[in-house]
Amino acid sequence: MGIATFSVSSPLCFGTAVTFTNNSTGGPISYGWDFGDPASGANNVSALTSPTHLFSSAGTYTICLTVTWAGPCVNIYCQTIVVHQPPTASFTMAPVNQCATIPVNFTNTSTGGLSYSWNFGDVLSGVNNTSTLQNPSHLFTATGGTTQNYTITLTVTGAGGCTATITEPLTVLEKPDAGLADLLTNFNNCTSATSGNPNFNLTVTDESNSFNTNTHYHIDWGDGSPPFDTTGHWLTEPHTYTNLGIFLLISTVTGLNGCISIDTFKVLNISNPSIGMSSLGGTAGCGPITYCFPVFSFQNNDTSTIYEFNFGDGTPVVVYHHPPPDTVCHTYDSTSCLSPGGQFIATVVAKDACDSTTATVNNIKIFLSALPKFTVGPDTIGCVNTPFTFTNTSQSGFNNVCNTVATFTWNFGDGSGLVVVNNTNAQTHTYTTTGIFTVTLSASNYCNPNAIDSVHVCVTAPPVTSFTVNNPTGCAPLSVQSANATTTNNVCGATNYLWSVTFNGSLCNPTTGTWSFAIGSDSASLNPAFTFTDPGSYAISLVANNGCGAVPDTLSILVKTIPTVVITPVPDTCGTATVTATAVFVNCYGVAESFLWSFPGGNPNSSILQNPVRLHTLSLTKLQMLKMEYG
Repeated sequence: MGIATFSVSSPLCFGTAVTFTNNSTGGPISYGWDFGDPASGANNVSALTSPTHLFSSAGTYTICLTVTWAGPCVNIYCQTIVVHQPPTASFTMAPVNQCATIPVNFTNTSTGGLSYSWNFGDVLSGVNNTSTLQNPSHLFTATGGTTQNYTITLTVTGAGGCTATITEPLTVLEKPDAGLADLLTNFNNCTSATSGNPNFNLTVTDESNSFNTNTHYHIDWGDGSPPFDTTGHWLTEPHTYTNLGIFLLISTVTGLNGCISIDTFKVLNISNPSIGMSSLGGTAGCGPITYCFPVFSFQNNDTSTIYEFNFGDGTPVVVYHHPPPDTVCHTYDSTSCLSPGGQFIATVVAKDACDSTTATVNNIKIFLSALPKFTVGPDTIGCVNTPFTFTNTSQSGFNNVCNTVATFTWNFGDGSGLVVVNNTNAQTHTYTTTGIFTVTLSASNYCNPNAIDSVHVCVTAPPVTSFTVNNPTGCAPLSVQSANATTTNNVCGATNYLWSVTFNGSLCNPTTGTWSFAIGSDSASLNPAFTFTDPGSYAISLVANNGCGAVPDTLSILVKTIPTVVITPVPDTCGTATVTATAVFVNCYGVAESFLWSFPGGNPNSSILQNPVRLHTLSLTKLQMLKMEYG
């Protein structure tokens, strides 16, 4: 027997038949399909190998395929699918039947859409011919004097990838072409315009490709002179500009259908701009330093001119619109020694529509002070007779010959003398006394004689750990009070204490070594109290730590308990008997000091001997040990 399985076509959209591809294996002899769609009537089942089915509505369906092999052997495979409701595509547009100079706005009225794809049928508009906006607008390219028809297509994509498409026609009134040309100078008098000869003779040529349907021409020269105005076709028209400047020539054309087009041309009756910048001298010094540069020769430039100042030190370019200031100042805080020639070159570029002009100031030389800076390792808190490392992170600066030679002087603050070097190598220093010391590093070069950085270091000594206890030996439960006698130097911060107890075993029961800190005490207390519940040998340890080592002190504690006694059994007897009383004594860290035997009904009836020998009783019934004591 094989395997029953199938795949489903996509997308799954209501109104579109779904194809089921039978992928069953093993040579089946029959198929039975149930589409889970009883509303489809007789079409809800099929015996085809790979059927199609048009579902009666959108929704979730479970499709089952029953496959039969020889035998008979049967296998059923079911799959649940979702049939989606397709979106609806619709839109409105406005204005319609208007000139191509007016954008058309499209309002999307679709339902169920998740994304949109528009095609405006205007191939001449290039990349603007399509849009994925929900409500786009489009400026059509129709040119001429009549009308042009376009087909607008909107494709809406909804859930499950289901789509809907609608097309609508649109009629656009063609716009006339207002094109002009200056075939001789291209509206540019940049090479000839001067204040002494401002006249610019311009001849424009009609280059409208809709001249057959144009009904009116109007040219505004932009200089206040009378416009050119005609209703008939024309070829060329001369005009003379008598003043320097930039003028906007506006060509307006009316078409046979009443549409109007406007085209604008920039007429340049100016020359490349003039600019000058100079130095007041003395442009070599130690940064940060501010230099000011006189700016001149710009007064006759066109008002459209812009001025870009680059001070050569990598700072952002400063831009002014006409007119620039008479003096421009800049603060230099980086060295010129790393630049070509060891100098900065300040430039100003004046730009207009014709060209640009550059003025420069060179030999700006900036040197830098040595800036002392250092770090302390491994920390600013350390211990006597342990070296500190001082890492020199200073900037050596640049001298007036652009070298980086600087003198560094170390003072470690403990009277040990100055250390003078000409490098930034790290220094080590060991303090032999405790205290707070101010370490200074001074740096000097051409630009500064003595700049200083300082850091405080704190030097302390290791504590001498010591303590006593009031009860080093005693009987369980034993209370022990400690007395911290540690000698420490807290100049760099408090000393921390850590108390601990070690159980070293016991010669008697119990052997668990139970102990605890007394109420109100813990491992960090200054003078904690302890309670030892079980007998045995203990060690109390104290570690005192102020950052300079942690040498512990330890005291032994011996906890005793009462001895145990096992009396040797006495044989039963009748009447009067004489017995010898013996017992096994187990001491716990001590020696028994007294004994008390009791012989009820005996003569004598007690004894203080460890092992009484002869005991006489009239009616002996029991031999007892009452008490054994030791200190």
